[in-house]
Amino acid sequence: MHLSTIVFCLVLIATSFLIAPAQQVSVLAPTASGTLRDVLVNQKATAFIALIQKANLTSLIDSNSSTLTVFAPNNDALKKFDVPSSELVALVQYHFTQGRVTTPALSNGLLIPSILKLASLDGGFQQLKIKIKKEKHKTDIQVNGADILIADKSATNGVVQIIKQVLTPPQNVAVVAHKKEKDSLSIFYNVTSALNLTTILANQSDLTVFAPTNDAFQLNSALVGYLRLPINTQELNSTLLNHVVPHTYYGKDFPNNSTLSLTTAAKNEISVHTIDGRVTINNASVVTKADVLASNGVIHEISGILTLPSFVFTFEKALLGLNDTEFLSELNATGLLAVLLNTTEQYTLFAPSNKAWAKSEPKLSSKPLKDRISILQRHIVKGSYSELKDGHKLENLNGNHLVVFHNKTTTSVHLNDYTGDFTKVLGRVGTPENGVVYTVSEVIPALEEDEPLDELIVIIVVCVCVPLLLLVLAVAVVIDLRRWIIKRRALSYTAINYA
Repeated sequence: MHLSTIVFCLVLIATSFLIAPAQQVSVLAPTASGTLRDVLVNQKATAFIALIQKANLTSLIDSNSSTLTVFAPNNDALKKFDVPSSELVALVQYHFTQGRVTTPALSNGLLIPSILKLASLDGGFQQLKIKIKKEKHKTDIQVNGADILIADKSATNGVVQIIKQVLTPPQNVAVVAHKKEKDSLSIFYNVTSALNLTTILANQSDLTVFAPTNDAFQLNSALVGYLRLPINTQELNSTLLNHVVPHTYYGKDFPNNSTLSLTTAAKNEISVHTIDGRVTINNASVVTKADVLASNGVIHEISGILTLPSFVFTFEKALLGLNDTEFLSELNATGLLAVLLNTTEQYTLFAPSNKAWAKSEPKLSSKPLKDRISILQRHIVKGSYSELKDGHKLENLNGNHLVVFHNKTTTSVHLNDYTGDFTKVLGRVGTPENGVVYTVSEVIPALEEDEPLDELIVIIVVCVCVPLLLLVLAVAVVIDLRRWIIKRRALSYTAINYA
């Protein structure tokens, strides 16, 4: 064969490749290899097929009349899994969602409705929640905490995602909060349980609960302590109901850059404000974790307490809530409490605990009023300091400075150059309307300038007693001198007579 013929053939072959149409490859919908049942068999998810057959729901994987995505547990996940027959249908349905759902379409926090329809959600579908964890060399995708092990296996009637665990439908709001007891909602559960409100959370349908976290309760311990006093049971009950909204609102129901007004079970309005994905309630409490799923609604964990619109949190209520009643009693007796309650000025109080007060000032009431006020004013600082920073100098009402010492484990305050034991700030903080209250472990000790009576005693000793002593000494000297003179004269007179 001539060289020209060979070249011609090669050109002809290359031309045919250029003219031929390019094939389109779909990443989201790869070539199907049978029905969902066939794919499940190929991926060794036969135990889940048996579960579907037991629930008489084989049409979900065999029928081509609908398109579904199945999150199917592998055989290992079902080895020791047992489910009551009454819950079997709901369990199987909770693993399916309408349409083709492939991993490229998933995002962190995304909610996907399953085909499990519930009357307790007002006829709505229970949701599945996606979590995506990105690391240096891999990305893990989870559905309700179950890892997706094998992704995006296409079938003629849907998509198969093989997962590591069985997806159990969530229980009611009360049970969900209780199960998170070791996590973040234990105080919320305990408080609602003590008031028998868990019955409402368990039995009422279609609820949204804005549940304060443990951190929220601890940061507002004075408020919570006050509301939990026996005389405030009704107010606490109403406050807790102010966190419950009679309808299910998922995070996706709060439009970005907008405000939504909701009516609570306490018949009050709360505002849900969303900016750039950050959700706040009443412009104060932040949603720290959204969409904790439940069978009769959803829980959103929040960073604060939603008090009633009529509630005013004063220094008096804060001190009662912290059980700093001895300090409160003295403030009231000296008239300082009235000053704190009837002003728009901001103050920070360092209130000694009852134990500290009994140890240091058990007989304060017997002291002059001026001294009692001076002692109390050592513990009051002008201005509201919700954060104590290391080295911060705070001027108290006596004109002296409290110096803050702060490290990772403790915060202390002391007065000017006082070098004794620091007055430790305990972890109970109250934030009333016009300031902040901290409980401290000791009564803040006095400075010399705090005790003008001591100076007066010194002045009296120096200016009165010393001159008096000198006068007494002078009189004694004069008396002794006179005696000596009289004695000398007597001796002289005797000598003359003898002569």
